[in-house]
Amino acid sequence: MKEQWFDENQKQTFNGLKRILAAASDIEQAKQLFLDADLDCSGYLDKDELLQVMSELGFVMSEEKLEDIFAIFDVDGAGVIGLEDFVQLVHSQAKEASQRLQEMVEYQVMVLEGTTSKYVPPKTGFLSLKLVDGYKTKLKKQVITRYS
Repeated sequence: MKEQWFDENQKQTFNGLKRILAAASDIEQAKQLFLDADLDCSGYLDKDELLQVMSELGFVMSEEKLEDIFAIFDVDGAGVIGLEDFVQLVHSQAKEASQRLQEMVEYQVMVLEGTTSKYVPPKTGFLSLKLVDGYKTKLKKQVITRYS
């Protein structure tokens, strides 16, 4: 179970993506997600509210992507998205959420042989990697002075 190795940001993203999938398949969860996002209780989401909820759910949005979403889902051009449009938005994001969840849990975590501890590389030293490009294997060595 890869989730045990997630840091706090990854856990938040993982849970947010699961919440998108749940909301896409259950209208009541979609309504609750909308109500949680509607901070001013206006019955609509403005750009700031939508940006905040999507960020909390694991979707990083540029200003351009936000504008594209409003161009598609703000059908009356009022600058806000209602519940019905929000439900459609959630449905449109479900496929991406599903793919990202799958990538997160399938991502290989390095574990020291014979232990259940996550491998943490040294902060300095040499790292030797084999890079595979098509059918050709390449050897790359690089000095690491800092990692994050």
